[in-house]
Amino acid sequence: MASIAPSVDIVNALESGVVEVTRRMEVYEADGVTPWYAHSEDYPFTNRLVDGSITVDYNSDERRKGDITLLNDDFAFRLNPIGGFYYDKIIKLYRGLKYPVGMFKPQVALIESDWTGDNLTSLKRAFADMGYELVDKTTATVYGQIEKYPIIAGMRNTSGMSKAALMYQAFSLGHQIFTMSQGGSSASIPHITTTTSAAGENVSLSSVAADHPLKGRIPATTANVLSGAAGLRVTALGVSGVSIAFNGNVAASLISTMGTHNLGAKWLNFQSNGIILATNLDVIQHVKTALDYMTTRWESEMSWETQLGEFMIDSVDDQVFPDQIKITFRDYTKKLIKDKLTDSATFVAGTPLKSFVRAIASNGGITRFRESIGTEVFPNDMSFDRDAERWKMIKDACTAFDYEVFCDNEGYLVARKFNDPTTAPLFHSFGTGSAGNLVSFSRSINDSRIYNIINVFGDPINNDRLPYFGQAVNDNPNSPTSTVKLGKRPFTYAFNYFTSDAECLALANSRIRVMGLESYDINFASLYYPWMEVGEIVQILDPNANATDPTRFLLDSITLPLGLQPMSGTAKRVTLVGSSG
Repeated sequence: MASIAPSVDIVNALESGVVEVTRRMEVYEADGVTPWYAHSEDYPFTNRLVDGSITVDYNSDERRKGDITLLNDDFAFRLNPIGGFYYDKIIKLYRGLKYPVGMFKPQVALIESDWTGDNLTSLKRAFADMGYELVDKTTATVYGQIEKYPIIAGMRNTSGMSKAALMYQAFSLGHQIFTMSQGGSSASIPHITTTTSAAGENVSLSSVAADHPLKGRIPATTANVLSGAAGLRVTALGVSGVSIAFNGNVAASLISTMGTHNLGAKWLNFQSNGIILATNLDVIQHVKTALDYMTTRWESEMSWETQLGEFMIDSVDDQVFPDQIKITFRDYTKKLIKDKLTDSATFVAGTPLKSFVRAIASNGGITRFRESIGTEVFPNDMSFDRDAERWKMIKDACTAFDYEVFCDNEGYLVARKFNDPTTAPLFHSFGTGSAGNLVSFSRSINDSRIYNIINVFGDPINNDRLPYFGQAVNDNPNSPTSTVKLGKRPFTYAFNYFTSDAECLALANSRIRVMGLESYDINFASLYYPWMEVGEIVQILDPNANATDPTRFLLDSITLPLGLQPMSGTAKRVTLVGSSG
């Protein structure tokens, strides 16, 4: 599962600087669900929070660690194993923001249109009446060209959307979508499930169902407002879709529909069937009202927050003057590191990797999963001795099948394919200068984690054969981290999970793309992105960079302060490496 950024309007609010930063902590019993009793309205946990920070490290088993300092003048946090504050408690930390509604009038990106003349003019005027500027982005082909636009629009006279895939990508990332055509169908509009061909027909625009928030806010008319050109008739919607307006003359013909993504984004589709906007004021008003509903927040202030982590306590430092307490903690990986097998165990050949991970983790106290594991199975019987560490069992098995595994910000155990830094999509962009989001950007380079030879051994289980072997070597003379430039720097993996040299070689080729990256130190001095996850690919654009400086980086570690300090991090440059494996 990839990390998910908040909606575009949240990012815009954060980057505007006109926001109120919020932070919050909660303390739970060992189950992570039952609140600990010490919280009260008179002295909430958040009011105790003095300072602290969380580190997120790509190279650490416990991906999230940190510490907090709390006021303890009522001694509620003094260690007490008999029903009081103790090592069994779970700490959850959050950061968010509040911002006033209406502070932005975002531009609307028109990414495809074959409309001309009065129709296009009327559409632009409809958006302008609501305070939005329609921007021509019809040359856009990738998400990065439209990501700053909260609203995406597409208009087609006859066919469906040719950029439906790009629209769906934007929709899934929180953008509002507006489409208008004769050919909207299940192939181009996600909440439409059934369409049928329609001969030329005149239709009337009828109001919405009684239980929809837009009831009474869309003008109904009995006039024949559409021209009757042939098109597709929408007749059925998915569970996320609702009918906004329908044809009063033709049964089951849905003229205007809206779908909602689970992140809150809305997609309004109007089945235009040759309509001429300039002469149909009811339809213009219908479009404006529905778009207003999609983009307007009815509250006077919006708030948003994200969880920074879910932690187990490691140590407690009780300070007397002043009355404060410092707590250090780490994520749920601690459970699997501390827990070991009490008896030897064998998993037979054919055991699915997913089942193995869930069984070992569940018996170690981890019950929430966000794994994206495929159909891989153990090629051999795998035996583990008494006292085998659960975490090492899981990590070795996942690494052998090219999965990274960690506990995320909400306490879930995540297993996902390692990102290939040369092909993975960009997760976030940073820039310097007056319009950038980096105040400082240091280029401190070190080679402590650079490896240019990856050896992978498939060790035998019963010493009945020689090990399988695969090797990837970065000997590309154009690569700054190659054996030609730096000499040989090997790193070795050894597992029992392989059944051929080819499998060993595949893992070696995958891992060398990360192990052979230079480390750059980068600093985020003024903006704080609390949803960031390491292992993602970020872009850093520096107007003063040399032509040879990299722009793509693998985010290696970040520090998330709980005070008002800047967010900082380290990253590795992303450079294609050569391999003679």
